[in-house]
Amino acid sequence: VEALRLAGAREAPARESTDVCLPPFETVARMPALRGNGADLLIDGQAGFGAIFSAIDAAEDYILAQFYILRDDDLGRAFADRL
Repeated sequence: VEALRLAGAREAPARESTDVCLPPFETVARMPALRGNGADLLIDGQAGFGAIFSAIDAAEDYILAQFYILRDDDLGRAFADRL
């Protein structure tokens, strides 16, 4: 609830600025879609983890990472090394 209040105070809803059907995403996130955010469809692991690593490297305040499995292999260690 607090996050919704703060988000609403900073950015107006993004509904009029997109042709994407936002309600399903908002339902899953339990947050409204706001201007200034974006999404990229990443179709393979190399592109996906490249984007994740770039985002981690650019993080300023915190990192929220949720994974089902993170293996102790080269990719998993590269991820852990960035934290």
